[in-house]
Amino acid sequence: MVIEARWRIMGNTVMYINLKTYLQSKFNINSLKCKRL
Repeated sequence: MVIEARWRIMGNTVMYINLKTYLQSKFNINSLKCKRL
């Protein structure tokens, strides 16, 4: 049970970090496009 909870927390953290980096990269691409225009 405890191990399952730890795995869930780790999974959520990884998903959160992936989402954060994805949004950051998307935002960076959009800002680069704006700078080019």
